Amino acid sequence: MCEKFGLETTENDKCLPIMYWIPKMHKTPVDSRFIIASAKCSTKPLSKAVTKVFKLIFMQTKRFHAKSKFYSRFNKFWVVENSSTVIEKLNNINARKKAREISTYDFKTLYTKIDHANLVEKLDSIIDFAFKGGKNKVIRFNDYRAYWSKSKSGKSFFTKNSLKLVVKHLIENCYFNIGNLLFSQIIGIPMGIDPAPFWANLFLYTYESDFINKLIRENQPRALHYHGSFRFIDDKCCINGSGEFSRSFH
Repeated sequence: MCEKFGLETTENDKCLPIMYWIPKMHKTPVDSRFIIASAKCSTKPLSKAVTKVFKLIFMQTKRFHAKSKFYSRFNKFWVVENSSTVIEKLNNINARKKAREISTYDFKTLYTKIDHANLVEKLDSIIDFAFKGGKNKVIRFNDYRAYWSKSKSGKSFFTKNSLKLVVKHLIENCYFNIGNLLFSQIIGIPMGIDPAPFWANLFLYTYESDFINKLIRENQPRALHYHGSFRFIDDKCCINGSGEFSRSFH
């Protein structure tokens, strides 16, 4: 499939991922995690291109909801890329002497529990949203980035349908070696694959957005309590939320 999009698989990449183990020393008692190492594998060029594309889609979705929040006050996009957004929010609240509460949460299991069919369905909906409207109908990519374009020259681009096909291919064809044994991962996002963080973030975003939309229809004051909700992949932070998330997360 790499050749279809003008991507070259080197001899070094003509192999399957391996599994490795890492300790989680911050846990009590000490825990561990197994990761599929995709630094070298036959789908590496394709997954790198898809990562650039989903970074573009992620930023487009983020900008859309930043405008939406400005006009409506409802926060439907909780994803942050680092701690600076949370720190800025805390500083603003402290400067106004409006600090009331902060609570944090963590997904005990996230990547390993996501059903493949559900993941594909949700990512398809994100792709549909990204391609909706506008005159630029393809996403081109190069060694550095992905960008919207009208040009279909060459091979280095994805249409809406071809991007969906590639995403499904990467998710449903996760093979790896342990010694002389061959395994296929049938549930969970492979943690070592390049676009995994974007996939996990956008997968959860679809549920968070649907949840806030439901609250807006049923109880708008409750929906407004999520103005200080932030999530960094599987870590959740609620600032001045009046305990609303703790009553709702189950």
